Amino acid sequence: MSFARATCLALSSLCVSAPAFADPAGGEACSKSLAPPALLIYHAAAPDMRPDTDMARLLRSKVMPLVIMGDMNQSTARPAAMAASLCLRELAGPPNDAKILTVSAAK
Repeated sequence: MSFARATCLALSSLCVSAPAFADPAGGEACSKSLAPPALLIYHAAAPDMRPDTDMARLLRSKVMPLVIMGDMNQSTARPAAMAASLCLRELAGPPNDAKILTVSAAK
């Protein structure tokens, strides 16, 4: 399996719905607690986060280039994207009920 494909599958493997309430200030406050790789993903994805955004698709489109260009590796990207999704959902607001990426066992 190619590195990029494995990253794509890892990022989209499991999603669960969680209620989201638009809160840009909350999203920024949340982002201050993120580790540098997650913060990089958050800042890359935040401008494109809208109520109707498919977060998994958005994160794939932002994280894949970071992995391919060597800014982070696959094992760093997956947990960083999950952490960033917790803050990004604050930016989504209704009616999205933005999806939060969760950890799953990759095989």
